[in-house]
Amino acid sequence: MNRSSSGKYETPNTESVVLVVSWAGLLPSMGIAKALKIPVSSLVSFDEKPALQSITRRNRERAITVYANVAPGHSQDEAIANRAGMWAHGVPGYVMTSAHSFDEDTSREFHYNRLVSTRDGHSESVRHRETYSECEWVCADEIVADPTASEGLARSLRADPVTAPLVADLSNLILLEVVTRYARIGTVPEYFTGPAHDPVLARLDAARAAGALPPTTTTRGSCFLYVAFERRYGLRRAECLRDHGTLPPGVDDIWHLGDH
Repeated sequence: MNRSSSGKYETPNTESVVLVVSWAGLLPSMGIAKALKIPVSSLVSFDEKPALQSITRRNRERAITVYANVAPGHSQDEAIANRAGMWAHGVPGYVMTSAHSFDEDTSREFHYNRLVSTRDGHSESVRHRETYSECEWVCADEIVADPTASEGLARSLRADPVTAPLVADLSNLILLEVVTRYARIGTVPEYFTGPAHDPVLARLDAARAAGALPPTTTTRGSCFLYVAFERRYGLRRAECLRDHGTLPPGVDDIWHLGDH
């Protein structure tokens, strides 16, 4: 907003306002410096509201929340396929979205870390009794079921005369998730209910008894930089959350090397 001589705020002419971007700060090793003139109206919209009641503050600092969605006509699948943005280092089966140290509340028997599937978006909690240090990288041990064997077991459920009509309406994605989750941790997803549940579970139990479940391997999955909630914002935020932060052990700093 612009403030006029009368003391009132006026909405700016968004077609004449430009955004100047200097790439020199992002890619100093390449010596690139370029100013781009972009109409602000192509990036943002203006909505005037009474500010006194709407300002949010954390630790006496003004806090601004920004919401963003994937652009129309695009999806996270596209970003994953092209290894764009956060997927540049690879695509784990699960993304760790929160981590909790056991000493946050010792009255609890367990604490948990939250994992979200990159395949279908469901979440899983991993219970633990570990204590984390501030700015410690917490990485998930990801159990991976062999994809070829998992697909074969899923196909057998579609061919079985008992289970075939029951899973006919299930997408391949959901059926494969049922099979791989059982192979990984011995349970099926909570959302898998209805008439198909018991017969499919019986077939999976039989496959386990016969040693016919997909083989699994354990690898390091996604990581989460642990900082207690009260140290994440404001003037008291942890040092590792300032500037560009740090990277998990063993991850190349391709961002600062100019590959992005």
